[in-house]
Amino acid sequence: MFSEISKNWAGAPLESFEILVNLVRNTTTATGLRVEACRDQRHYNKGIKVSDKEMRQLALTKSDLLDKWNYKFSPRPQDEQEDLAPRPQANSTPPSLLQSPRSASASDASPIM
Repeated sequence: MFSEISKNWAGAPLESFEILVNLVRNTTTATGLRVEACRDQRHYNKGIKVSDKEMRQLALTKSDLLDKWNYKFSPRPQDEQEDLAPRPQANSTPPSLLQSPRSASASDASPIM
């Protein structure tokens, strides 16, 4: 997916989030891959630590090739999910996430800083 996105925006000046999101969301491949994207403007708290217990409970499968970088997440069984304490949530859900990612949003037009 990332190589296709990179090919799609090659040479395009990424001057605003609107341009970046539109280039990503207009990425397709010959085999039918279609990318959906929207800008998430929620505020996320920094410095939240993941405990060793939470790490052990992740359904993570490491790859045989470069296992520090290549891995797969799978859903956990429902009973294991209930054992975890709730994580802090982002402050709010922006309206842009409640609408179709393919619809342009004026809030995407902020310059990239």
